[in-house]
Amino acid sequence: MSDADFIKHSMVPPSGGNGAPPQIPFEPSNEDNQPTISPRLKLAVQIISILVITVSIAFILKDTVFTINNVAVVGNTNIPNEIILSSAGINSSSNYFNINEEEIAKNIDSNRYLKYLSMEKRFPNGLTIYVKERIPAACINYIGIMYILADDGVVLETTKRSDITGGLVSITGLDIQNIRVGSLPEVRKIDKLASCIDLLRELIEQGVINNVSLISFTDTNIYLSLRDNYTINLGDGNYLRAKIGTARGVLIELRKQNLNNGIIEATKPGEATFRPEK
Repeated sequence: MSDADFIKHSMVPPSGGNGAPPQIPFEPSNEDNQPTISPRLKLAVQIISILVITVSIAFILKDTVFTINNVAVVGNTNIPNEIILSSAGINSSSNYFNINEEEIAKNIDSNRYLKYLSMEKRFPNGLTIYVKERIPAACINYIGIMYILADDGVVLETTKRSDITGGLVSITGLDIQNIRVGSLPEVRKIDKLASCIDLLRELIEQGVINNVSLISFTDTNIYLSLRDNYTINLGDGNYLRAKIGTARGVLIELRKQNLNNGIIEATKPGEATFRPEK
């Protein structure tokens, strides 16, 4: 073989057979071997991640920012705030969103010395509860036991000790059928009980209940016996504010004139007469 033939032969690429060029093996890159993620799957992962983060933040806020720790109680005098909050069910797990007003009202009213009025939530962690504190206002003797009543008629306590009831107004003539602590007395005529409650509240509001020793109900009239020997006939249970106000004005003049031991007839609003007792 000549040099020219050698050169020509060496420049011809090797044949793959039948004159076809040889096959060169193809090695795929690593990137082509990676599985592809669909856009929907990516979106689902993002949404789940956001939800997990949001829920985690919500739990953190619930246990910190929204926990009720700024609480006020309005209307109590003798009962401490701690007892009222305990009665209401407010504790370290209470937060702004899980407070149930109906449940709080029920819990507070279960304490016979308290009456729930309303509540006010203050975002994000404040709460004000408004209550009325029941205080002893009168007493009733029923089958030998003294029952102490609040100004709204609710029975607060029972006792046989006269020193506890000595400064309270005694009530007679209500025709009681049944009576128990924590409830209103059951009477034969409900209008008498309603008049009794209205009268107690009016005497307290006008600041004269401490001078009344006895409230006596008859079928037609209500009598007040005062500690300085006056008796006031109020007639029925209507217009009690005006009748008591009129009687108070008459009492001022009677005391100035040293006229004692008599009956003030104040059965009509704005009118009153005095009848000395002989």
